[in-house]
Amino acid sequence: MQEITSQDNGKLRAFMALCREKKERDRSGLCVLDGVKICRDAAASGYRLRQLWITGDAAERYARETEELSAAADEIFVIRSSAAKKLSELNSPQGVFAAVERPAPVSVRELASHSRILGLCGLQNPENVGGCVRTAAALGFGALLLSSDCADIWSPRAVRAAAGTQLSCSIYVTSDFAASVGELRDEGVLTCASALHRDSIPVTEVEKGGRLFLAVGSEGQGLPDDVTEACDKTVRIPMSASAESLNAAAAAAVMMWELREAGALN
Repeated sequence: MQEITSQDNGKLRAFMALCREKKERDRSGLCVLDGVKICRDAAASGYRLRQLWITGDAAERYARETEELSAAADEIFVIRSSAAKKLSELNSPQGVFAAVERPAPVSVRELASHSRILGLCGLQNPENVGGCVRTAAALGFGALLLSSDCADIWSPRAVRAAAGTQLSCSIYVTSDFAASVGELRDEGVLTCASALHRDSIPVTEVEKGGRLFLAVGSEGQGLPDDVTEACDKTVRIPMSASAESLNAAAAAAVMMWELREAGALN
């Protein structure tokens, strides 16, 4: 255990960069967990905490929890509350952070082996991305295809919104979303685009017997034409005439519930 009192400390500055910079997260293959529960959940699931950062106040307030986390950590650093506020985007951080190794990225073919796959294209709000990931994990969509212009799925905001569930998902980030959808289709996956087109069918009418992919676009732009054209079906949520649409996270949640694999959930 190392106590760090200076905010110019090299390791603290490196961890701060991990919190703030996507390029550093990509370079290191790590992500940041912010909060006692999310850190405990990761440790309980068998993830080794490469680094644990705690304030003195947190060590006292969460004595039992931080003792458990310390046993699962390679390195432990004690920092001041002022440093914790610089690490977290929360107004009142708990003062417990961890750096965890991200799962290795998979190929499109590996995604296609899953029964349910969620695609996110152009979602730039990290809370929306994280919210979709959390719902996907809960509803059996254990594989994720993301366009490279989505908000970083490993940013602290997205990880917090997802409650860290991306750690248990198979993830592929693509620079050509439509082409990757085509690859899934070639692998025998039924591909569905969420879009309010004239030829869209109610999501309730989709055949759910085989492997299935659902693509969701941003609220402002929706899915690009080349993505909808690459999909087998275009689907929509039946809704009241007084409502034009749902936000991306809500629409994804409703559709994933409807398209869940029969018998896969408790």
